[in-house]
Amino acid sequence: MEKSSDDRADVSTPGRARRGVLIAAVLGLTACLSDRPDDPEESAGAQKILEKSAQTDTAPVLSRTRGISEDATMLWFSGTMGSGVPGPSTYWIDARIEVDDAQAQQWRSLCDGVGEPSVPGIVPELADALDGEQLTECPALAAELGDGRWEQRAWISAEDPVVVLTLLGDG
Repeated sequence: MEKSSDDRADVSTPGRARRGVLIAAVLGLTACLSDRPDDPEESAGAQKILEKSAQTDTAPVLSRTRGISEDATMLWFSGTMGSGVPGPSTYWIDARIEVDDAQAQQWRSLCDGVGEPSVPGIVPELADALDGEQLTECPALAAELGDGRWEQRAWISAEDPVVVLTLLGDG
């Protein structure tokens, strides 16, 4: 018994519909992935959730970095990254660190010719405490201060003995 062309159309319609849904899903996913920002701190749903008010205790920052003097003064804020959904947390710290002039000069030597002043990606509460300081991002300084467990970015002031450090990591 041979099927008529009408019967064949009925059989293939669900297959075409599934293919259409699959193609739409792939295109939608591709669009979502192409819109992802390069900065992990700006990824979809990931925002800094402030959990503590201003802190000045140096121990938490010193335990997650290296090469910062215990005599440094700090102002920092911390919290978790995310959208508030339960699950594993990524923690962040945004810190303004003031060191002695000799240390600042040594760190500036790592940063010669790195670029133009830029604005660190820090919480507004810390940005307010910077009082208009001109800062330049310095990947070499970030690498120098990193402990290998936390992702860090560092900005240094051209005039003041000040570094802004952002840390991102687990616990």
